[in-house]
Amino acid sequence: HPFAVRPVIQVFALTGTFEQAVRQLYGSPVPVARSLGAAGGAMDRPSGTIVINWQRLAGDRPITIIRHELSHLVLAHKIGIEEYRRGGQALPLWLVEGFAEWAAGGAQNVCRSPQEIQALFRGGLLDYDSLQSAMEMTAVGKDPDLNHKAYVESFFIVKHLIGREPDRERGLEAFVDLIRSLIRGGLTF
Repeated sequence: HPFAVRPVIQVFALTGTFEQAVRQLYGSPVPVARSLGAAGGAMDRPSGTIVINWQRLAGDRPITIIRHELSHLVLAHKIGIEEYRRGGQALPLWLVEGFAEWAAGGAQNVCRSPQEIQALFRGGLLDYDSLQSAMEMTAVGKDPDLNHKAYVESFFIVKHLIGREPDRERGLEAFVDLIRSLIRGGLTF
């Protein structure tokens, strides 16, 4: 999907400078900046700027987080930037993050094998409130294992929603329609 404006990606070499930039440039509280630094990156919804913590990602596959963050921007453009900015807070976080995981390549980005996925869900799925709260960036520290499980579960939910249509393009359009309905207040979870 072509962007109306070229995406801005800021890469910070060190976790400390990443966290400082997220606090100073985007107004995130210290615990949120730390959580984002541990995650490796984020997209600032109001500006559409993607920030990357290179120190966290250099040993992993940095393209995965860049794809994930770019997919947030693609979704915003597909919905319409202004509409997304105005109504994006109406979207459940698990739905937005699940889409980003799906668009970035799916569960194989965070789980290396089917056995790892099975082990992750051996204790069952997260309920709606747990799924949402495991992903929220708040002043309270997050359980990284629970956060990881929430992202993987969200991926599978979105994969199912998109996969209900006979082909990927129609599934994606149906998903975008769902997002628009949520933003416009036509649906709730």
